[in-house]
Amino acid sequence: MEFKEAIEKQYDECISRVNTVYSIFQNFFGENRTDLQGVISKATVMDMLESITIEELMNRRATNFTPEEWEQYRNTNLTNLPSGALDYILNHINVVKRGMIFMSESEPFILVWFPHVTVTNEHDRSTEIDNLYAKIVLAYEGTIEGRFSLNRATYTLQHMSSNYMHSHVCEIPFSDFTAFQVPCTGTGPINSTISSLCNEFDEDIWNLFCLELSKYVTVESISGTPYHYLEQLGTNNMIEAPCTYRTQYCIPIEWFNTRERSLSEKLLSEFIGYIASSKKLKFGYSDNSYVIGMPYVKVVAVISNLFIEWYNKKFNEYSKMDPPMPSYNSLLAAKVLLKCKFANNRLYTEQSRRGNNDYGEYIGRHMCIFKEKDITIDISDFSNVHENETLVLNPNIVSFIVWRILETLNYEYGNRDRRKEREKASREGGIIKRRRFL
Repeated sequence: MEFKEAIEKQYDECISRVNTVYSIFQNFFGENRTDLQGVISKATVMDMLESITIEELMNRRATNFTPEEWEQYRNTNLTNLPSGALDYILNHINVVKRGMIFMSESEPFILVWFPHVTVTNEHDRSTEIDNLYAKIVLAYEGTIEGRFSLNRATYTLQHMSSNYMHSHVCEIPFSDFTAFQVPCTGTGPINSTISSLCNEFDEDIWNLFCLELSKYVTVESISGTPYHYLEQLGTNNMIEAPCTYRTQYCIPIEWFNTRERSLSEKLLSEFIGYIASSKKLKFGYSDNSYVIGMPYVKVVAVISNLFIEWYNKKFNEYSKMDPPMPSYNSLLAAKVLLKCKFANNRLYTEQSRRGNNDYGEYIGRHMCIFKEKDITIDISDFSNVHENETLVLNPNIVSFIVWRILETLNYEYGNRDRRKEREKASREGGIIKRRRFL
């Protein structure tokens, strides 16, 4: 058999099972969603085998060479071997496979593209993932090499700030977005399927793997202990603000710094008067005391809007004060004002040092090649980075203000009411029990 003919035959035999596996993936996921990479072309293999030495392809034990013949031929290439020696090697050794392994730093692999995936858990919580990719490395025998891995090209700001690629993936590879991550598969059925494919080529098992992979990427198994829980997405770099009123008789002194940095107590008292005159807070009467008749989050929103309104009116007027009216930036620095988000009737404030704008540096980074197209990192909602962001007065200051207002109400009107009750009790000979007021 001629050298070229023998190599072509070996090449076809070498990649036949790889092509079979690829066809299974194409039939299951669709040709537009699958891509086979890492297979060296026949022409490249032919050129390589005509140039590398025998010793680079194999050791002496793989041949029938005597020690003397090995010393004679080990530094030559296949085409320069005597016909008898060449025929023996071509008939007993798959030099194409050895050559491919010699040339390539990695084995063939299949990429599966999931344009859109909805990940759901047992509590019916879900999140949406765009442009997820699965990588399956193959051996030329048609078996799987190791486990599959995942990577992702498109994120939301919430997912990126939560370090969330998928619930069962440990982290986003920020230092190298090309690095596919091996997910946790727990004790799921896909494990036994992978184990079978590691040991033998079986078309039916490969079809089963495709089915299980398509289901795996859509599931967050809480019982399997995911790296990331859907319930916690978006909160790992944020802290939940207090959700109830706190009775506070004093607040940190830095909020009342006398210079540039924050509010003076005089200004805060003036603002409380502004709130009272607006009549936008609603009150109720419970357990012999006046209380706020509005949900906590609503109160934070109302008082924050009133503060911004009052501040804008007073800023120019008080610009020549000594100390001057604190600037917007100084209020942010002192955390008098906070940038936050409202979600599910809760208030969340940023605590991460990394701002949303910082994630923009990752946009356009190379992730992989798919169908000869460069796939890059994108943040789908980056242009709306501040869309859901709200400016609020520090909730602790809000609680202090609420306490001040309720203290005044209960002192002034409570005393008046108590006097009326005492007068009534005196007339009726009754006794009034001591009550505690806020």
